Amino acid sequence: MPFTMKQNDTSPVVHATLQDGEGVAVDLTGSTVMFHMINAADGTVKIDGPTVITEPTNGIVWYHWLTGDTDTPGTFYVEFEVTYPSGSIETFPNNKDLTVIVKPELS
Repeated sequence: MPFTMKQNDTSPVVHATLQDGEGVAVDLTGSTVMFHMINAADGTVKIDGPTVITEPTNGIVWYHWLTGDTDTPGTFYVEFEVTYPSGSIETFPNNKDLTVIVKPELS
């Protein structure tokens, strides 16, 4: 199900529980997680920013929208890219696309 919001909104924040293929939360202790958002129509990168890891052992991350993040109406694909303390990288989800729809403002 897509996450829908209005153009130029910065709330609500995006939050996710990153899980492995068996539905078990990934331990993010000592990791960094980036939030990527691209335009579904042309592949243009819209966001490449850090998340806040709120509960590392439960795999919970939050992305707080910045001014300008949602200024373009359209459909976007998003993912979370984890860099573990070992330096290895894993992207979530890796079996489907998460979608954000930014609807135009009325005025």
